[in-house]
Amino acid sequence: MLTSLYLRLITMTIIVLLPYTASAAETVIGEEFDCIVNPSRVADLGSNATGVISRVVVDRNDFVKRGDVVAVLDVKVEQTRVELAKKRASITSEIELSNINFTHAERELKRVSKAYKRGSISAHDLDKANTELQLAKIKKVQADENQYLALKELKQVEATLGRRTILAPFPGVVMERLKVIGEHISDEAVVRLAQIDPLYVEVIVPVSKFGKIQKGMQAKVWSDIIEGNAWNATVTQVDKVMDAASGTFGVRLTLPNPDHKIPAGLRGHLKFFDIPLQQLSKQADTTRQADINKPEQHIDPISTALASLSVKEDTAVLEQTIQDQLDGYLLLSGILHTQDEQRDFLASLEAAGVKDHMSIRQGDGSVRISFGAYNQKEFALGDQAMLADKGITAYLEPWRKKSRYTADSVAALDDKYETDSISSSGM
Repeated sequence: MLTSLYLRLITMTIIVLLPYTASAAETVIGEEFDCIVNPSRVADLGSNATGVISRVVVDRNDFVKRGDVVAVLDVKVEQTRVELAKKRASITSEIELSNINFTHAERELKRVSKAYKRGSISAHDLDKANTELQLAKIKKVQADENQYLALKELKQVEATLGRRTILAPFPGVVMERLKVIGEHISDEAVVRLAQIDPLYVEVIVPVSKFGKIQKGMQAKVWSDIIEGNAWNATVTQVDKVMDAASGTFGVRLTLPNPDHKIPAGLRGHLKFFDIPLQQLSKQADTTRQADINKPEQHIDPISTALASLSVKEDTAVLEQTIQDQLDGYLLLSGILHTQDEQRDFLASLEAAGVKDHMSIRQGDGSVRISFGAYNQKEFALGDQAMLADKGITAYLEPWRKKSRYTADSVAALDDKYETDSISSSGM
């Protein structure tokens, strides 16, 4: 009976420890996969208006910012309509005339009412004066409504005119000019625009790796075409639907490219060198809890978590990653070196409706915009993806108490660059 109890305890111990000792994410650490580096967004820019192209502002390989003019259709007819609508909206003679008639009808009714009380006029005359006042009131309302419609018509023709100007919906590089000046278009694209900051690294992996690659994992990406360069990317998407025919599924990693030095369209390779911080922390906590009653043994959670990793050369990286997790993460913009860059970036935030941010001035006078501090990485990645959907590029950086991004380094920009910001106490 005692032997049976021991067997049960051993079995229970194995059941509890197996998920940890055979950690799913560790089996892909150090494995190499083929990948493709793609733009994060590609769009064919055009207009739903019909007309002849009068101007194409950009050419292939030109960089544009969000809101920059890309091309313009012929606008002579629309400009004439706008001028006519403005003239109609500015005419107030009908309103002035209706106001005078209404005031006169009010005075006339008062005179007729007094005369009727004295018995000087008939009830018919009183009824006629009262009717004229009601008609004057209706004409006054009609004049106001006509003025309102004229203003709405002005907005409509201005919107029609605006459709003939094609703007860049996000920052990027022009891949191709599809049309030239003088061509007639009808719901056709004029240029093809690609956003290359950030880049998306697409990798196809066997279904046997499903569950072993998780959001937040880090990977080293390189290409044989560009020798001597490697870049760090973060897993942001893991497909939930498998391809039954090939027995594979897709994984997407986000690769920051603020200086546009990494070209899109590369075929390359990647190797995972990190696992999610929460999992490392959980492993360390599990080991510490299991050994808490062993005072004679020194417990080193970081070393314990790293002990099962097979890639020795990445140990220093993982140790630093775990240390970073003690404080959290910052979600930051790229480095804004000049005041023009700062002004343009703040304008893009306002246009995208992003209000929660603050400015951090660095030692060399440049500025980075902070979108918040986070204790958990997945929350930061979620906000990073949300900003990317709005065309705003943000970078996730470890936040340590000795980081250069401390409360002492936070400085407000000049008044003309001030924006709504979150409290720095959250950092």
